[in-house]
Amino acid sequence: MATNDPRHFLAYWLPSTLKRNLDGGLTRMNHSASDQFEKLRAGGRDTVWLVTVSKGKLILIGRIEVGKILNQKAAERELKKEQDGVWEATHHILPKGRSRKVVQVEITAIAKDLRFQSDSGKDRLTVWGRQVNPDQLQKMRRLAPESALLLKAVIVGAGGD
Repeated sequence: MATNDPRHFLAYWLPSTLKRNLDGGLTRMNHSASDQFEKLRAGGRDTVWLVTVSKGKLILIGRIEVGKILNQKAAERELKKEQDGVWEATHHILPKGRSRKVVQVEITAIAKDLRFQSDSGKDRLTVWGRQVNPDQLQKMRRLAPESALLLKAVIVGAGGD
């Protein structure tokens, strides 16, 4: 794979993070932050797919095509504290171009089909009795290209963009 090829990552939001953002009026994926975003590339070459787990159900929240990667101070200036403050993290991502809609689509049924690039052999999520343990999502993981296509189909099917 060439170094400029698009890459896709799966990142986890706590349910409380999603709730706080939705309660604050979030309708578009205009920002996310994590201490794990250091490996991302700006300029739209990387996409971060955001998920959460609620009562064992894997929920796709949306995606951000990474346009900018900012530190905390730059993110606060850029966002002007518009979303109930900018949460503390070493890396903040903003979308390239127009931000995408927030979708909340349960994807537990396809969780077992998602594949990740992994040197350790842990290339998939473990699903127990149609439930996903959020512990296996604590670290941002690089998606295999076919899994990104699967997630894109889900978003488009749910009326997202």
